[in-house]
Amino acid sequence: MSELGSLAGLPLLRRTEHEVVVLKPADVPSEMTADPGGRSIVSRVRAAVPGADVQLPHRLDRPTRGLLVAALSRDAVARHNEHIRAGRWKKFYLARVPAGAPLVGVHSAFLRRDGRTATVVRSGGDPSRLEVLAEAEAPQGKGGASSDRGGGASIGAAPFGPGPGER
Repeated sequence: MSELGSLAGLPLLRRTEHEVVVLKPADVPSEMTADPGGRSIVSRVRAAVPGADVQLPHRLDRPTRGLLVAALSRDAVARHNEHIRAGRWKKFYLARVPAGAPLVGVHSAFLRRDGRTATVVRSGGDPSRLEVLAEAEAPQGKGGASSDRGGGASIGAAPFGPGPGER
């Protein structure tokens, strides 16, 4: 996916009448309950697309960098949420971790939810599965360590509508 330009100072990868896909930088919140400074992605997209009912069908944690879909209407976010529940979205993550134990393979855990947080438990939680497909050395930044703190998330989802130049 190539960049189309920018929206609210964010790299824009897709824009339709129903949604935008932007690259969320690390250390920027996806959304905030109170955001008087307009720092969050939701606030920035709302300012750039006046009149849109901007809502997120998914979020990325503050320290995470990656692609973020912002729906521009209630119907669009409802449709994305249906796709997520039906397993039609595929999420891919790139994480930088310290060298050590092999990571490739399937990792399983049980998660117990408490409000907006989840804790790994030995039993009594919802099953969670992570499959690591590949592992490689991170590029070296100044001082021998990667200077990029954020991971990346890529969403391979069926779009709500065609993008620019698509039919």
